Amino acid sequence: LEMSVKEWRRQTDILLTGAFLFTKLVAEQMIEQSCQGNMINIISTAGHQGEPGNIGYGTAKGGLLNFTRAVAMDLAEYGIRVNCVCPGSIYTSATDRHIKFEGSDKESHLKNVAKSNLIRRIGTPEEVAYAYEELSKISNKFTIAAAFGNVHGVYKPGNVKLTPKILKNSQEYVSKKFNLPENHIDFVFHGGSGSSLEEL
Repeated sequence: LEMSVKEWRRQTDILLTGAFLFTKLVAEQMIEQSCQGNMINIISTAGHQGEPGNIGYGTAKGGLLNFTRAVAMDLAEYGIRVNCVCPGSIYTSATDRHIKFEGSDKESHLKNVAKSNLIRRIGTPEEVAYAYEELSKISNKFTIAAAFGNVHGVYKPGNVKLTPKILKNSQEYVSKKFNLPENHIDFVFHGGSGSSLEEL
């Protein structure tokens, strides 16, 4: 009830329209260069179940789930896979900033997060890398829809500036673990309003 139309449009434009424009540009370049590969949309558990007080975010993330499925079907003939990753809460430097914003302590915050998760703990970038490793074993040509939330889903609109730390940490870990080039995975980041090009 409290969300304005302006704020609704801002969030859905950043998260959903932004994904459409970015994916369109990347897909056009990949097709032009005859480049096969994998796009990974970072979504959120909010896309599956919504969140109180965060209707714009949850709606946009839910839209991204079906967007991913539709794009995967459109690009399959070009050898481009489009998957999504929806982690639960992931511990990054953004988590520390959120704890500071809340005015709480780290131990209490992590305990509260654990209570809301079925696995009773917060996730890590290493688990994103594990998903990459296991899904890659199936086939490098197979289209897979994987869903596991991101920590930004616990934020109310305007509380914090979102930055792509989850992607950065996961990229670095995957590259180091599998001896891959820098930024080897084609992540598509949604929710990073205010992030500079260098941060992505």
